[in-house]
Amino acid sequence: ICSGATMVVNIAGIMLLPAYEKYMFSSVVESIIVFSSAMIFGKMVHSIIRVNDVSISDIGTEKRRDIKRIHECADSFVKLAKTFKNLPMYKECFTDDDLNYMCIEMADGYCAGCGKMSLCWDRDYYETARDTAEIFKNVINNNEIDNNLALSHKCINYPDYIEQITRVFEKTKLNNSWYNRILENREAIILQLNAAAEIMEECTYEKKDITDLMWMKVKRNKNGYIEIELRVFSKIKRCVTVKEIANDISKIYGKRLTGQYEDRKIVGNEEVELVFSEDTKYFVLTGVERRTKDGEQSSGDNFSLINQIQGEFIMSLSDGMGSGIKACKESETVIELIEKFLEAGFSKSTALRMINSAMVLEDGQGLYSTIDIASLDLYSGNCEFYKIGAAPTYIKREDCIEVIQSTSLPAGIFHKIDIERSAKRVYDNEFIIMLSDGMLDYIPDNNENTMVDILLSIDSNNPKEIARCVMEKVLKYNDMKVYDDMTIMVCGVFGKTR
Repeated sequence: ICSGATMVVNIAGIMLLPAYEKYMFSSVVESIIVFSSAMIFGKMVHSIIRVNDVSISDIGTEKRRDIKRIHECADSFVKLAKTFKNLPMYKECFTDDDLNYMCIEMADGYCAGCGKMSLCWDRDYYETARDTAEIFKNVINNNEIDNNLALSHKCINYPDYIEQITRVFEKTKLNNSWYNRILENREAIILQLNAAAEIMEECTYEKKDITDLMWMKVKRNKNGYIEIELRVFSKIKRCVTVKEIANDISKIYGKRLTGQYEDRKIVGNEEVELVFSEDTKYFVLTGVERRTKDGEQSSGDNFSLINQIQGEFIMSLSDGMGSGIKACKESETVIELIEKFLEAGFSKSTALRMINSAMVLEDGQGLYSTIDIASLDLYSGNCEFYKIGAAPTYIKREDCIEVIQSTSLPAGIFHKIDIERSAKRVYDNEFIIMLSDGMLDYIPDNNENTMVDILLSIDSNNPKEIARCVMEKVLKYNDMKVYDDMTIMVCGVFGKTR
């Protein structure tokens, strides 16, 4: 366009000269050469900056188009979940439709072979249907059946008729039970659709780039913390450690940075990409003590300790119902699902509801387990606790013990679960103590105050030592006998020196 405009301006300028005819030909030739050169050069540049036959502008457009598709797909999942939710709800009692269905069952089923069928269900249809419905109402309400009803005098098979009514009622009751079970499965589908939509939306999140340097990108993640991506290589003859680079960047940036754990530790003369993030304010040390019930080979308690990339530390504990191999498999399944769902990016509440749905849908398996999760933000010290039927969790502070209670039932019993969620702040040199029911069930009077006294009596900053001392003190109450699976997890929170 520019070259074409230049050509037009050039010719127009020549025509303004007194003897423009002798300059016209050379000007046109020059303009054509400029235009042709510009077009050819433009094509060459365009071909150079193309990557895999897709131009830079096309890449951006395609990326935006992909993000739009993901948003549309997530929106479709949410709408589909709403459609499922708008379907008929649970049947908590017998409806008029159920009553009509049971009366029709009696007329078309039991009474169809009776010789007086035409008298009862044709000539006296209204009276027979009314009296039959009245008997069904008495059965539904667990009332005694009145033998003085007109139907008892009219029906020649009245005792058998009453027995058949009871059978039809039980059949309808069973049908309603299965109907509600199907609706429970529908609830699980709704939950999974919404969770899938949540993950899709999460995938479209992009860290905000707050710099435009080609060799360095400074980004702010969704939690507000800085991440720096660098492309570096060593110009000197020796290798440079990532720690040295982190220290230099920290001095420039004014905040302590650390290389992410999956990056290499040394940089040579080959260009590599490194990622540095703001260092956390706290670090944790943990200690775990376990005992298996006397006579059993496997513990019904299972636990997990997870270090997330973005400065989050998660400890989880699950206590399977009973003890032995079956209880072990129950709690092991729960812990594995927690790890997989959190790794996939599900929120903790969504993950817990999906786990509960999976446990409820295990027909006839009796899969029940407690779930206890503590999620600690190592930047701020904020800790979130999620409990489903779990034993109390304790926070051991400098001069007191804070208790976090749970009153809900274990997961896997009911389709809808009560997730008890609470948030606390944890500071330097404080401890989070998580334990299974076996630690409390056999101390005097199952007294939680006794556990508080035990924790206060331990003068140690070593999580492993705290866990060991608590286990020993609890066992002493039972002559060192283990009547149930016992697990205690201690997480010590410590501030980093700057």
